[in-house]
Amino acid sequence: MQAETSYPAIVGKLLENLRKERNLKQQDVAGMLGLTQSAWSRIERGQSGLSMELLVRVCDLLETRPHEVLADADKARTGLIAQGIKVHPHVIARPERMMAVLGLAALGMMIFAILGRK
Repeated sequence: MQAETSYPAIVGKLLENLRKERNLKQQDVAGMLGLTQSAWSRIERGQSGLSMELLVRVCDLLETRPHEVLADADKARTGLIAQGIKVHPHVIARPERMMAVLGLAALGMMIFAILGRK
């Protein structure tokens, strides 16, 4: 049984880490972006994708650049695939129907190990 995740989950985990590094709560980020806290939470968990416009806005808020987030996501994706994890390009609509969706905590640890960060 192959573990699986999605590219939106990788991006979401990276954005969550950036938010926490800046000591911001989900509710703070959501409010500044005109979203509900639950909508932002779904983005961080990879349950909802985000538009390029929203990526640019959140990167401005988190003081980073979209290409840096995407470069890290690409590097993490490559590393996960090398470890035998299937990375879907799209949001996994019904993860409960999949055999082994990689848990968010495990995904975070793997991503930051691949990127050489804590």
